[in-house]
Amino acid sequence: MESGSGLVTAWAYSSCFKPSSSPASVTSYAGLVQIVSDSDTAASSADFASLVNAIKPSIACDRKLLLPQQDSQSTSPEIKLFHKVSPAAIDAWVQSALLRFTRKTGTVGNLITETVKSIGQTISISHVVLSSNATPLTDDGVIVYGAFAVDAFGAFNEEFCGKTAAIVALRVSVPPTSDETGTALEKLVQQIAEHVVRSSPTQIGTIENGFDESTLLFQKLLGGSETVAQALSEFSRIHNVGNIQVLEFQRVSV
Repeated sequence: MESGSGLVTAWAYSSCFKPSSSPASVTSYAGLVQIVSDSDTAASSADFASLVNAIKPSIACDRKLLLPQQDSQSTSPEIKLFHKVSPAAIDAWVQSALLRFTRKTGTVGNLITETVKSIGQTISISHVVLSSNATPLTDDGVIVYGAFAVDAFGAFNEEFCGKTAAIVALRVSVPPTSDETGTALEKLVQQIAEHVVRSSPTQIGTIENGFDESTLLFQKLLGGSETVAQALSEFSRIHNVGNIQVLEFQRVSV
């Protein structure tokens, strides 16, 4: 935990390896969250420590434990939560942990940021990423590359409500043979995530239920490739990387 300029920052990092018999699921997760508080007292409290500890597993392992059920009939403007267990839901569990924190301190409101401010504290999520540096492996040894983007490539902050986010996770059957190729693949994943965030729904089609290459059009992406599948195939050919499979490809509102 670091402090400076009146702000207290806590970094929460967690990774998880989960064997799975399903070849179509990501079985290894990693995440990094920065939590900032403008109150030294709040940041040194047991409640704040509990918040950090609650977020750490939520960004990697046992995330289902922190996901509250949402009333489908509710018209409350509370932040939308996602029930599908996927990398795209990382932010939902973090939001849940923040909401639990504000409720525990005695104030409840519709928006997490409003409730936090109402008790004299500012707690913001300023960075949420899937690990690409320590590239996770699935149980069958293939590499998974993930990227997370929010709006115009910005990070989460106290005004994150109503923004658009995108998550992309790719599965590579044959790992890159050089650091240069590995870095190029990581940039490719991030580029796709950023493009999804910037694209309008009419450009990217309906992708809430998964990847659909027939409707997910990318204009002039990677030398004019028309679809993500084509872009990945071309990348695989140029860089001599094995088959690249799309695991997660979602555009969500947060």
